[in-house]
Amino acid sequence: NPLKQLSFQLRRAMLAKAHSELLKMADPAAARKPDAIEALLMGMPLLGGGGLRTDGRAGLAEKGVIGLYFSAHWCPPCRGFTPRLAETYKALRARNEQGFEVVFISRDKDRSGFDEYFAEMPWLALVFGEDIGNQLMEMFEVQGIPSLILVSPSGRILSTDGRNVIQADPSGAGFPWATPEPVDGVAETHEPEHITPSDRVMISFACRQVARAALKELDRGHLTEEEFVGTENDIAEVDRLAAQLELTSSANLPPPVAAATTAPGQPLQGFDLLCGTGEDQFRGQRVTPPEPRLANMLDMPSRSEVDCIEAVLQTLSAAIRVTDGMLARARDTGGGAQATSASRLAIQ
Repeated sequence: NPLKQLSFQLRRAMLAKAHSELLKMADPAAARKPDAIEALLMGMPLLGGGGLRTDGRAGLAEKGVIGLYFSAHWCPPCRGFTPRLAETYKALRARNEQGFEVVFISRDKDRSGFDEYFAEMPWLALVFGEDIGNQLMEMFEVQGIPSLILVSPSGRILSTDGRNVIQADPSGAGFPWATPEPVDGVAETHEPEHITPSDRVMISFACRQVARAALKELDRGHLTEEEFVGTENDIAEVDRLAAQLELTSSANLPPPVAAATTAPGQPLQGFDLLCGTGEDQFRGQRVTPPEPRLANMLDMPSRSEVDCIEAVLQTLSAAIRVTDGMLARARDTGGGAQATSASRLAIQ
């Protein structure tokens, strides 16, 4: 069944996404480690002026600062910022400052938009459609465009808000704007995040569902033994990370919410109007409702029995009798607590 195959593939994709997110939580700095960034930068297929192809190692290795420019032709704020960035870029080049390079990472929807927009730019561009652009966008958690990320060729992050850096220093007088290496060799440290026990239960349930679906796909011949073992390994890794990140110590849990009275109790306004009216004299008395009139639903003929005009008339008569009975019962019981749901519905 193609739908079941699609459902399994979606579950596999969700499992991979969960694995990626749990890895980030276990080591928040892992995705942004300099060697991971450097590997992507040096492996990027790039376009220069006139469509000349090169790669990151040839075009970026000797630069001091690299600007990863996420932008698109259809985005008005992008088209407003691009000329400003170009002015700064040209100003640095005019001073014979070769240590700055920009790489345009397109968010355009088609190749024609990319070509038209890139023709206005004096820097390099990532080849359109390359998945490295999506990886970089996820790595730096780019939420909107235009966005300019400043990094060093060795993968050191200089600024995740290069747009404001350029706007504050359009002439590039403060270039290179940041120290490309850690001061005194001190690396940044990040504490791992955690998940709650209820999150762990949900993740475990999702893993079991994926495992069950994988076994069915294997039985149907839609999954090879190698793919099945790979799925099992992914599930085991996700479950291991979830167990590692689960909050198990009460010291790590948020403090309990203590109940406290924040305002003194106030008497109900107008309550005295309900007292002394004589209505309380009936309190505690037992009320015996009248015997209800029953409506026999079995009087209604089945659909197969209604095969002529006479049968139709008889059916309508039976329906009227049943409805009248329901209305009579509803009236007898006053439509209150003693009335059935059907009786209250009949009144409505």
